[in-house]
Amino acid sequence: MSTTHYENQGGLLVKPGTNECAGYILNFDQHGAYDPTGKAQTPTGPSKDEVDAHNAILAQAEREAMIKSGIGTFYISESRAPKCTPENPRWRIERNGGFTYTNATVTQFTGAWKSPWCYVRRGYSYGFCRVETRWVWFTGPDGLKWYGVNKGNMDCFTGRRMKRQGK
Repeated sequence: MSTTHYENQGGLLVKPGTNECAGYILNFDQHGAYDPTGKAQTPTGPSKDEVDAHNAILAQAEREAMIKSGIGTFYISESRAPKCTPENPRWRIERNGGFTYTNATVTQFTGAWKSPWCYVRRGYSYGFCRVETRWVWFTGPDGLKWYGVNKGNMDCFTGRRMKRQGK
């Protein structure tokens, strides 16, 4: 396992002598902090407060980039056992065997931003293989309508701002 040394520059953890910052850092009590490349070290830790500040700055920058470019990586979480019933309009079985519901949440990796509205349609995609698919419509970080497709058993997907916003 590799160890990368960082220094704190205004809350953001960067490699010394460069402008290369660490990705999101996960802090495990008594085991240390880890970024995507391995263990993260600073002269004093990093402490939990340093990791939280770094992740908050990184999430804000990521949100600003999503708004500017109209594309970003999002994460979907949902309850397999919805709190509603088939009679509830939030839950509907489709003719093709799939089902639609809105008990899903779209967020950033850290959960710093959460979509206020989300609509999910589930079914199966066909092609080289039959894979479970979720088509997701949600309110993006800029308050406009966004859309993404999540395939398989992964929670992350790429979302894009819709060209036609409607009324």
